[in-house]
Amino acid sequence: MIVEIIGGTIFYQAGTGDWIANIKASGSEIEIEFGSNLGTMEMSSGVNYDNLAGFIGQVKADAISRGVNWSGN
Repeated sequence: MIVEIIGGTIFYQAGTGDWIANIKASGSEIEIEFGSNLGTMEMSSGVNYDNLAGFIGQVKADAISRGVNWSGN
């Protein structure tokens, strides 16, 4: 997984290259966006969705380790 922090946003790219995520955290609020890095969701295969499930877990663990309040309260 590739992680880049710019300002108040954490940018993630899956090690598999097929998914990206952005997290903006401000106080007790977080905004999370996951997206396909392949252009369109229609081009994603079942393997890509398996990769997404693992990627979400990695992003969550990393964000929490950086102090993001994942529960939003």
